[in-house]
Amino acid sequence: MSNPLLSPGATSAFAHIDPALVDPAIDAAIADVSDKRAALLASTENDEAFVQALDRMTDGLEWAYGIVAHLESVLPDPGLREALGKAQPKASAVWASLATDQALHDRLVSFRASPYGAALGGAAARLVDKTIDGLRRSGAALSESARERLQAIDVRLGELGLTFSQHVVDDADGWSLTLETAEEVRGLPETYVNTTRQAAEAAGELGHRFTLSAPLVTATLTYADHRSVREAIHRAWNARASHGDRDNGPIVREMLALRLEKAKLLGFDDFSDLVTVERMAKSGARAHEFVRGLRAKTEAAAKREHQELVAYAHEKLGFSGDLEAWDVGFVAEKLRAERYSFDEEKLRDYFPSDHVLTTIFGLIDELFGLRFEAWTDAPKWHEGVEVFRIFDEADNERGIVWVDLFPRTGKRDGAWMDGMRLALPGSPHLAIVCGNMSPKEEGGVARLQHRDMETILHEFGHLLHHVASTVPFASLGGTRVAEDFVEVPSQFLENWGWDPVFLQRLGKHWKTGAAIPDELIAALLRTRTFRGATAAMRQLGFGEVDMTLHREFDVHGTASPVAHAREILEAHSPTKLVPEHAMLASFHHLFGSPVGYAAGYYVYKWAEVIEADLFERVRHEGIFNGTFGRVIRDNVYAVGNSVDANEIVRTMLGRDADPDALLRRSGLV
Repeated sequence: MSNPLLSPGATSAFAHIDPALVDPAIDAAIADVSDKRAALLASTENDEAFVQALDRMTDGLEWAYGIVAHLESVLPDPGLREALGKAQPKASAVWASLATDQALHDRLVSFRASPYGAALGGAAARLVDKTIDGLRRSGAALSESARERLQAIDVRLGELGLTFSQHVVDDADGWSLTLETAEEVRGLPETYVNTTRQAAEAAGELGHRFTLSAPLVTATLTYADHRSVREAIHRAWNARASHGDRDNGPIVREMLALRLEKAKLLGFDDFSDLVTVERMAKSGARAHEFVRGLRAKTEAAAKREHQELVAYAHEKLGFSGDLEAWDVGFVAEKLRAERYSFDEEKLRDYFPSDHVLTTIFGLIDELFGLRFEAWTDAPKWHEGVEVFRIFDEADNERGIVWVDLFPRTGKRDGAWMDGMRLALPGSPHLAIVCGNMSPKEEGGVARLQHRDMETILHEFGHLLHHVASTVPFASLGGTRVAEDFVEVPSQFLENWGWDPVFLQRLGKHWKTGAAIPDELIAALLRTRTFRGATAAMRQLGFGEVDMTLHREFDVHGTASPVAHAREILEAHSPTKLVPEHAMLASFHHLFGSPVGYAAGYYVYKWAEVIEADLFERVRHEGIFNGTFGRVIRDNVYAVGNSVDANEIVRTMLGRDADPDALLRRSGLV
C-alpha cells in the first residue's frame, strides 16, 4: 500500500487515511529531517542550493504531521486520535531540537559571512537572517543544559495543547439537553427546530435534542423565548472543559508557567516580549497599550449601549432588574429587529450556501484574477467536503482547496484555514477551509446567516494569502507572516460583505431564485454599527485576558487563571458572569497549541485598524476595480513575509495605519 503521508503534495492524503500509515510515515519523515540537516551541516558549498535546502529541510515532516493533525480535527476516528497522540511528542521533539540547534546556527552564520552569503539580497537574505534570529531567540546560543530544557518545554507544550483541544471537543460532544415539548423551543428558527428534532430521533428520543454545536448555541441564545433554555445552553457552553477528567484549568496553568520559563531562559521579561519582538508591535508592552487604548475609546459607548438595551427590555419585553448574560443576545436581536425592521431569518432565505460560495468565487476572480473550478472526483475525507482548483489569468494552477463548511460530531468547532502546503514554483499550493456554519436542511440546502457569509469571506481571505503566494521559499510564503499582520488579508475581505452591490449579487432566494429585496439590504446595512462598542469590548476583553496572563499573572501563586480571566471578562461584559464561567478552559486560540495566538490575541484589532484604513483607499479607487485589486494581490497577498509587514502597509497607504479608520467604520467617531 502506498503511503500518501510520505509524498508531500499528494492529494490522496486528503482522503480518510488508514491510521496504521501514520506511525511509519512520521518516523520516516523524522529520519528525512535528520538526513537533510546532516547534509546542510556537512555542505561546504555556499550557494543558492544551500538556501533552498534550508527552506525545505522539514518539508516531509510538516506534510505528514499536518495531514494527520487536520484529519484528526475533522473526523471522529479513535485510531487517528491515538496515532496523532503518538506522533505529536515525536514531531514536537524534532522541531524543538531544530529550534535550539547550535550547530545549524553556527553553519548559517558562516554561510552569511561567505562572499555568496554576504551578497544575498531580497527573500533569500531575509530567509537566512530570520532563521538565524529565530535560532537565537530559541536558545541556540545558550548552554547545552539550557537548550535541553527548552526542547523539553516545547515538547511538553505540544502535548498539553493537543490534550487541551481534545478535552474541548470531547466535552462538547458529550453534552446534550433534550426538551420534550414544542413550547420549550418557541422562538427558535425553523432550521434549528428541525435540526434538534432530527437529532432527538437519531438518538432514539422524543422531542428536541440540543448539543453544543456553535451555530445552535448562537441561535438558541439569540432567538429562544424560554430564559431557562437560554440559561442552560449559556452555562454549558461557558463551562466546557472545566470539570472532571476534562478539566483544562491545570493545563492552562502549566502552559503559562512553561511559557514564562521559556521566555526567561531566552532573556525576555515575559512571554509577550518573546513572541512580539518579531511582530509589528515589537513588544508586549506596546501590544498591551494598544488594547487598553482602544478600550478607553470604546468603554463609554458600550455602557450607553447596554443602558439602552436594559431600558428596551423593561419597556417592551417585561424584564425587571438588570439583564443576565443569557438575555443580552436575545434582547439585542429583538431591539435590532424592531429598530431596523430587520429579520435575519428572512435574510437567510437569500443566502443559500452554494450561491454564496459561487458569488464569492466570482468576486475573487474579478478583483484578484483567481478563478475557482470544481474538482468533482477529488479525494476527500467526508462526503460533505467540496474541492476546487484555482487558476490565474494565464491558466496557471495556483492552488487546490478542500472546503468543509458544516458542523458534525467529532469536528472541531470554529472556522479556520490551514495552508497545508506551500508548493515549489510551478506546483499548486494546497489548503483547507473548515467551518461550522448554519447546517444544511432537508434537501441539502444551507441557508446561511450574514455572520456565516462574513466568516466564509474571512477564511477565503486567508486562503488567498496562501494560494496567491509567489515567494520562492515556503518559510516566508503565504500566511507565514508577523502574527499581527496575518489577519489583515482575511478581515479585509469581510468588507465586501457589507457592500450593497455585492449583497445584491449574493442575495438569491433559496427556493424561487428571486433577487434579494433592496429594503432587506438597506435594513441589514443599518445594523452594521448596532452595538458595535459592545462587540469591540468583547474582543478587547479577550485581548486583555491574553496579555495579562502572559505579562502580569503570577503563575506560581495560588490564584486560578480561569477565575482571573473571568474577572477580566466580566469587566468587559455588559452583565455579570456566572460563577462557573470558564471560557478560558476552551480558549483554543490561546492554549490549543504551544504558541498559537498566545500573547497575540490583540492581533485581530491591530489588523482591523490596518484593513479598515486600506478599505478606505479601496473605496476611493472603486471596490470592484480589478486593476487595483491586482495591486493589492501583488503587494499584500503575494509577498508573504518576504517584505516586512510595516513596509507593506506603508507601500499601500503611504504612511502607517490610522486607528481612527476603525473607529470611523464602527461609528465611534
